Amino acid sequence: MNRWKNYVWMAVAVCVIAIAGEYTAKPLLAQIRAALVQNVDEPGRTPYQSTLVFKQGTGGCGITACTLIFGSVPNGKRLVATNLMGTVFVDTPGIILPLKFSGLTGVPTLLQAGVFPGPVGNENVFAVNAEIHAVFDSGPIAPQMNIVATTPISLDTTGETSGIMTLSGYLLDCSVASACAAIVH
Repeated sequence: MNRWKNYVWMAVAVCVIAIAGEYTAKPLLAQIRAALVQNVDEPGRTPYQSTLVFKQGTGGCGITACTLIFGSVPNGKRLVATNLMGTVFVDTPGIILPLKFSGLTGVPTLLQAGVFPGPVGNENVFAVNAEIHAVFDSGPIAPQMNIVATTPISLDTTGETSGIMTLSGYLLDCSVASACAAIVH
């Protein structure tokens, strides 16, 4: 009978250890896995932001269309663009067509812009806040965005800016051998 009691107590002890292990093993395993996995992007990551202010008739903007060319990628770096945001003002009752964001692959990404509720004065205001994933290497091809409106891009009475766009993301240091693998088109 004493032996039978010992077996029962051993079984209870094993169950208690198993239950305790269920609640404590996952964080321990996650810590071990984190120590073994290395993120090759982290050491060479530098924040990137390029802001362009534009208006009708200047710097790549005509009356109803603009081509915005963001800053080129520095030598030895790779840009991973993650977000594009800004505003575009057009004369009422105009709208802007889907924005075309392009670069390395040559295939433009179409981005939708939301309109603020109702016109502001004689202008419709369009907001852009798009999550993107585009990669650009250093060289002659810089990130660019095309804006096409159905009415003139607005000029306020003082001739000030009619829009602003900010491209953000991060730069990778390509001097690290594994940081900038070839991009498959």
